Amino acid sequence: MTQDFTLRERLIKHLYGESTTTEKLALDCLLREDASLREEFNGFRQMKDALQQIQAEPSDECVDAILRYSAHTELEANL
Repeated sequence: MTQDFTLRERLIKHLYGESTTTEKLALDCLLREDASLREEFNGFRQMKDALQQIQAEPSDECVDAILRYSAHTELEANL
């Protein structure tokens, strides 16, 4: 059984080096061609770096950013 991932989930997998070679090539191509997707991916990277710097104990600001993002994506999913 294969698992279907959203594009955002695939970006997170890519960020953590969990993409297959085929996925990596496809995502690299998408990131080169789509500025808004690249911006979103860079935001994920900044969040990952920030979490690593504080050893996975996020600040209130970081938690708020995650919650805002989650609420935004939930809203998009329900449109």
